[in-house]
Amino acid sequence: MRIISISIKDGFDSKIYSFSSHVNLILSDKNTVGKTTLLRLILFSLGYSVPGTKRMRFEHVETICEIELDDGSKIKLTRKGKDYIDCDVDGKTYILPNDMLRLQSLIFRTENEEILENVLGAFYCDQEKGWTLLNRGNPIGKNKFNIESLIRGLSDVVCDDLLELEARYTRDIARLESMLNVSEYQRQISEQAGGFNAKSIESERRSRIANSIMLKKAYTRQLMQVNSALRDNARVGRMIAEMNIVVQDNQGNLIPVTKENILGYSDSIDYLVSQKRHLVSLLANIDKEICAIEQDSRKEEEQLLLFEEESFYDKYETAIMRVPIDAVAAKKKVEETQKVRKRVRDEIASKTRSNSKVLNSLYDNVFRYMNELGVKDADKIACGYIFTSNLKELSGAELHKTVFAFRLAYISEIQKKLNIKLPIILDSPRGKEVDDANIQKMMSILMRDFPDNQIIIASIYNYDFDNPKVIKIEERLMEQV
Repeated sequence: MRIISISIKDGFDSKIYSFSSHVNLILSDKNTVGKTTLLRLILFSLGYSVPGTKRMRFEHVETICEIELDDGSKIKLTRKGKDYIDCDVDGKTYILPNDMLRLQSLIFRTENEEILENVLGAFYCDQEKGWTLLNRGNPIGKNKFNIESLIRGLSDVVCDDLLELEARYTRDIARLESMLNVSEYQRQISEQAGGFNAKSIESERRSRIANSIMLKKAYTRQLMQVNSALRDNARVGRMIAEMNIVVQDNQGNLIPVTKENILGYSDSIDYLVSQKRHLVSLLANIDKEICAIEQDSRKEEEQLLLFEEESFYDKYETAIMRVPIDAVAAKKKVEETQKVRKRVRDEIASKTRSNSKVLNSLYDNVFRYMNELGVKDADKIACGYIFTSNLKELSGAELHKTVFAFRLAYISEIQKKLNIKLPIILDSPRGKEVDDANIQKMMSILMRDFPDNQIIIASIYNYDFDNPKVIKIEERLMEQV
């Protein structure tokens, strides 16, 4: 894939930059004239979220980027602002960032998400972070690069379920650690207040409400039973009256049966009515107690609202102290979750490194380039730094050359996997501690091993290439010639 041209419109200014299929040098005699801006606009026009520069806010810029794929077909991408990009090939509008992977799959001819998510970190090296980014981090903006993810993509290793599990445990740990931070803050507030613990007061208040609610539920059930018994007794009384039952005493007198002359009937009704009144009274008292507790709580909140602006910290700390947190339980849960997450991560790492063919090829290329660039202990670093997060041993020119070797190795593996050619975009490849001899070695490797790749370099230095296309920026990016 190569960039044919990019059209830039910023307000009333417009400019078109065209690129050759091989080497392109974006040069100026001084810094801060627009070289980095042009490189970032290329990435922006491809759909990436990249930060603007001091001289240009990308959300106000319109770009039209024409690219040529390896099969000779061409794509024109039009981006107006940061939210969407139009493609002329399929006539679709891609909403960013949601449709970013779909757009990138069209450009790089793969649906392998783990390769697509890391391809930018392989072919682009930014002047700010790019020359220190070895195997994980942000190549630019919020775009991420992760060597484990890239290797899984190159090896066709699928760990979606494990990765989702790891992400869930990581979120849980972050939440628990936030709770512990709040708990520690509560402890500090309590000490400063001489041991006064608003958290205990709020906890007691919540406990009283909970107990009252439990009692209310129990009394309500009893009241329902009493009401049911009263209804049953009333129904029996009506039924007896409707049956017109008559009994005869010893003297032969006929006596009609009613609820008034049934022994115990009236006493039973009186007892149930008495129970009902007692339960209603208990429920009313419970409602009053709950209402009183809630009023106390509301009064505290109202008092907080009456504080002046300078008492912001007092209001915040009072609110914080009302949050009940079991620090011991939270700490225990953190430790348990960390252990489970480690087991998941170990399983992910095992699957990630299961394809020795990809790893060996990556290692061989890294070692070859580092050795050629004269990096000390190239064999040790190539083997030990593929997955490491510790870069303390590397600095200056050694780190610069090591990063360059790793990037070229990434590009080689991606191209081999996808059967495409990636552009190689470098911003200021000449570091402060990299001498001319090392720069020449780096450029010679590019020419030798990547003769069919489009190379775009922005710098204040010229480089010894055969017939490069030179784009000279004198004062500003949008200057008219």
